Parts: sequence; structure tokens; C-alpha cells
Amino acid sequence: ALAAGLLALHGFHLFWSQMARMYVPAAFLAAASTVLLLRLRDRPRTAEACAYVLTTAAALWTHLYVWPLVFAQMVVATAWAVRWRRADLVRAQLLAVLLASCVVQLAIFQNPPSRWRESFLDYLACGYLFDPRTFFFGPRPDLRVLRALAAVVALLLVGAALLRARVPFPADRAAPRPWRASWTVAGAVATTGLLAGFAGYTIRGYGASPRAMGATIAIPAVLTGLAFVAERAVAVAGRSGRVVRVAEKLSALPPSVVLATLPPLVMLAVSQVRGVLVARGTIVFLPFLAVALAHGVAALPRGVARRVALVLLVGLHLASVPFGSLAQSSPRDYRGLARALVENVQPDEPVMVRNDFMHPPLLYYMPELHDQLVWRRHAEVTAPGSGVDRVWLVRFDSQHPAPAIEAALQGWVEVRSVYRHGGGAALLRRGVPTAADLPASRQPVPTAR
Repeated sequence: ALAAGLLALHGFHLFWSQMARMYVPAAFLAAASTVLLLRLRDRPRTAEACAYVLTTAAALWTHLYVWPLVFAQMVVATAWAVRWRRADLVRAQLLAVLLASCVVQLAIFQNPPSRWRESFLDYLACGYLFDPRTFFFGPRPDLRVLRALAAVVALLLVGAALLRARVPFPADRAAPRPWRASWTVAGAVATTGLLAGFAGYTIRGYGASPRAMGATIAIPAVLTGLAFVAERAVAVAGRSGRVVRVAEKLSALPPSVVLATLPPLVMLAVSQVRGVLVARGTIVFLPFLAVALAHGVAALPRGVARRVALVLLVGLHLASVPFGSLAQSSPRDYRGLARALVENVQPDEPVMVRNDFMHPPLLYYMPELHDQLVWRRHAEVTAPGSGVDRVWLVRFDSQHPAPAIEAALQGWVEVRSVYRHGGGAALLRRGVPTAADLPASRQPVPTAR
């Protein structure tokens, strides 16, 4: 209940939950997958196994950040498997990964190298509770004290959960149902066909690397082989006293602590080679971090220490709500610019925009001007015989002018402009402006820096 309350008051989570993005749905599927894994551990039935496999595969297809989370799940489940000689948990996880292995091939084809190496320390501050990279229209609030306090509180509580919180498990577990090898084989055959088809498509149509795309076709065979040897591997590990003792210690830890700390550490390690650590992606881990913080509160001795920790934790989350409500998802005020255009653009005035990733958000805010937007063939619209004498040109800060638009508007004169945070638009007229061109705003549209 405490963890649910913390997540409901998490400003960063609230901010992204209102965006049409995949992060919060991925967090939901990841949490549901973990609940089903716990049910499968306690009630090893076919229904729980199928629900876990399908939910985990759906989570893996939703966002790449679920992959390190499932890896952490596999670490925990392997400890359970060794402790109770239960290979069915590992097999179910391998089947889920097999069904989602197409995502690995797609990621290799799609994702270029990036420089995303955002601060890992801010994740430790209650999961980017006060993200310093959040955009604001206006002065940015000073977050140093709140970030430091959130980091101290979170580290102390997670440390308390690691050192003192223990999950009591009975010595015996119910015997699992017999494993149906046909499920894994059928999944491997279907997935191999998809991988081979996509590899051929990308190699022929897009010049993808035959070696990289071809290597992914072997993933289902490898995972199927691991599933077949899982029983033997668990039995061998279970005969080692040292391995069993490690498995018992790991099994006694709250799973939320492992799932809240191991995945971001994996992302941090990968980022040393290829930048993948993005603050918004760690939303997938926030439900588990909230549960880990609640475990830390419960692990503290009753009395002043627990009450102080609870007040600080809840107070910090409450303070993050107004911070998140003022944050912006972009450094450009699309809503304000769209409203200004709707108020100033006349029905006979085309609006010139570039066909790139910066301009499409404008469509959401100004459906009234959809028919007047010019995305391509700008020269045809501004040709001498087109009958168009006045056009609007949308420009954003730090964006270089498009050569095609510059050529189409050669000789046109700016007569008025509107500007909002991060970008603006200018009204241009063919030739010399007349007295009818009354300026709506004298603030110039900034050129590309």
C-alpha cells in the first residue's frame, strides 16, 4: 500500500504517464509479469505459466528497458530454482525471451549508436524524482537540495531493505506440472521463421549487415537448447553446497530490491560502451523501486526512525507533484505556437513546414490549418503563377533552414512574425510589403544558431 501511494505521488512517473509513450505501459506489464512470476513460484500450474510467458513477452515487445528487468527476474528465479530444484521457472522465462527474440533483431537494425549517458545518481534519488534535465518554459527551479535529500533517503532505505528485510519462505515448494517441450519447439520454429524473413527483407531492401542480421536467426535454437538442459543444470548446481548457500541468501532478499537495482546497473554498464541510459526509460523500474523503499521503511525499527523516514519519503514525493506538473516534454512550446498561428493565419495563406521530426507535433494543436500546411513541393506553391502572394514560414530555434524552402522563398520579404518559447513563424510577402501588412508582433523570429 505504501509503494502504491509513493508511485501515485511520483512526479516524474505522473508526468510521463500523461504522454502517449510506451514507458508507463511497459512498467505496468513488467509489474504484472513479476506478480505472475511470484504466483508461478507458489502455484506451479499451467495457467500461471502461460500467463507469465505471454505477459513477459508482451512487456519485452513494448520497450527495450524491460530486457534488463527480465534478466534480473532470471537471476532471482535461478536462485529459487536451485534452492527448490525447480527448473520450470527458468524454462518459462526462456520461452518468454524466445517469443520476444525478434525485438533483438529489430533493435540491431534500427538503433544507431547514441550518446545517452544520463546521470545514474539521479536514479538513486528516488528514481529521477526531481529530474534536472526536465524542460521548463521560464526559470528552472533550484533542485539541488531536494535531489540530495532524495538520494540520501533512498540510499538509506534501500540499504536497510538489503541488510535487514528478509522474505521467509517455507522449505518445500509444490511440485511443478510436467514441462511441455512442444511449446518451446513450436515457439522456436515460428520465431526462427520470422527472424529469417526479416533478415532477408532488411538485407535486400536496406543493405543491413548480413552477418549481424543472420546471427540473430540462431537465437531461438540457442534458447531452446538452454530450455532442454535447464533440468540438468539446476540439478548440478543444487549439488554444490556453496551455490545453494548463495541461492538461499538471494532468495531471502526482497525481489523488489534486486529488480530495482540490478537493471539500472546493467544499463549503466552498457552505457560505458554504447549510450543507453535515458531517465524516462527507467520508469519501467519505478514500481520495484517504490516497493524496495517501502521494504526499507518496514525494515527500520519501530519508533522515531521509521516515522522520520516515512515523513521524509512521502514529503519528497508530494513535493515532486507540482514540479512534474510544471515540466514540459519538449523545449519548444508547440501548443502556444499553434494557437498563435490559428489566430493569425488567413484562409488563403499557406503554412510552410519542414518534413522532419520537429514539426509534426504542431498538427495535434492546430487541426484547423491542416489543409494549409505545405510539407513538400514548396517551389510549386510559391511559383509566380500560383496565385499565392503571402505565406507563413515555421522555424524553430537551433534548426538550420531547409535549402528547398529557402530557394522557394528567394526574394520574399518578412512583414510580421509570432514567437513562442523555442520557435516561431514569420509571414512573408512576395516583393515589397504594403500598408495592409500590419504587424501582429514585432518580436523577430530567431535565426538558427
